[in-house]
Amino acid sequence: MAVQGVMTFALKPVDGGTALQFEYRVNGSGSSALDTLAPNVDGVLMAQLQRLQGYVEIGKASPAKP
Repeated sequence: MAVQGVMTFALKPVDGGTALQFEYRVNGSGSSALDTLAPNVDGVLMAQLQRLQGYVEIGKASPAKP
């Protein structure tokens, strides 16, 4: 599947700490049906970000789900 993606992380100061801003944009052919894959990709990325958040906040990430 020929696609192009750009993943951006930005750290921004907020009251009491730092916020992580995350953006992931993917472009490809209309025949790639990226819109049908997007919910699954979002789920995987959110799980990874939640593990990162746990690691940052308590020093330990939850186990990865298979």
